[in-house]
Amino acid sequence: MKQLALRPLALLELEEATDFYEEEQVGLGDRFSDAVEAALLKIRENPGLGSKRYVELVPGLHVYVLRTFHYLIFYFNHADHIEVIRLLHAKRDLPSLLEIGEF
Repeated sequence: MKQLALRPLALLELEEATDFYEEEQVGLGDRFSDAVEAALLKIRENPGLGSKRYVELVPGLHVYVLRTFHYLIFYFNHADHIEVIRLLHAKRDLPSLLEIGEF
C-alpha cells in the first residue's frame, strides 16, 4: 500500500469542512471525517480508483467522489506515494479552480 501525503491546503479544507458539518449537527463532523478517512484508505489500496475527468486540465490528476457529502478528493498517483492536493465540495466551480491552478 502506498504512503499518503496531504498538501497543507487539503488539510485545511478537511479541517474547515469537518468544523462546518459539526456546527450544522453534533457528530456530523465526525461522520464526515470518518468518510474521508475511509475514502483515503480506498485510494491507498487502489490508487487508480479515482476518475480522470479533469486530466485534460491537469495532467495526471485523479478525482475520488465522496458521495455521501458531495465532496471530491483530488490527488496524484506518484510512483512512490499518493499526493492529495484538494478536498472540495462538488458544487464549487471546479474547472475554473483547476484552470487557474488553485491547487
